[in-house]
Amino acid sequence: MIKSFSMNNPEASSQQISDAMESVGIRVSSTTVRRRLKSLGMKYCHPISKPLMLKRHRIARVNFAKQNRDQDWKKVIFTDESTFQLFPNSRKLWMSKSKKLISRKVKHPQKIHAWGGFSDAGFGKLITFTGTLTSNRIIELYENGLLPSSDILFDHEWLLQEDNDLPNILQHCAKNGKKISP
Repeated sequence: MIKSFSMNNPEASSQQISDAMESVGIRVSSTTVRRRLKSLGMKYCHPISKPLMLKRHRIARVNFAKQNRDQDWKKVIFTDESTFQLFPNSRKLWMSKSKKLISRKVKHPQKIHAWGGFSDAGFGKLITFTGTLTSNRIIELYENGLLPSSDILFDHEWLLQEDNDLPNILQHCAKNGKKISP
């Protein structure tokens, strides 16, 4: 019953499981609950965190790979931005080794952002910032991070592989009187 309850309610603490058992007439301590779940190979730990990825995202990635099979990737600098939380999620779940649970989260909550780039030749500058990634912020990142990095990483021509929606970035830049050519 302990295993069944924890599988159906993975967020329940050992005390909550003990209370649930008592409500059906079975007296068991929270220590016994923990011992029993551990003997079944379960751990009370943080779930794996994955960004949301919809079917259209997966289709777009496959299409991109097919369209760029013959690309010379040694001339490409890849940039990306990631968000880090100051106070990580302390939520824990009871999980077995064979069945890891996943907790979905929004990819870019308002926290601290880090932006950087890399290529076959090495890593570029890493820039941290707070707030929203706007067209003006993109221009700052390109001027202070991308262009100086590309001067170090490449002798001549290079290509930018930006993971964000470049057409929208270019549109926002044009509205604000900024010029970036794709």
